[in-house]
Amino acid sequence: MPATPPVLDLNIASLYSQMGELEAAAQWIEGALERVSGKDRRDHLPKLLIQLATVRARQDRMAEASELFPRGNPTLPIAPATSRCTPLAGTGWAKSS
Repeated sequence: MPATPPVLDLNIASLYSQMGELEAAAQWIEGALERVSGKDRRDHLPKLLIQLATVRARQDRMAEASELFPRGNPTLPIAPATSRCTPLAGTGWAKSS
């Protein structure tokens, strides 16, 4: 059976996230992160990391979210998880609210 393209994994994870099934969304993203390689990895890794960070933030797992957001977009200024500041990550964080 061929691997699921990362874009499909992201779409399925997004649907689970919208339904409030955050753990299922995280599992789809983590599975995609384990399987993706080559050009797909270069093309989709940032999206996968930002979406996983968003899910973790919605789960109130801020330490994980704070580590994942800058890995998805290294140019983002992110406050440490122990900070009282709320980290922002463009649309990824906005969608988690």
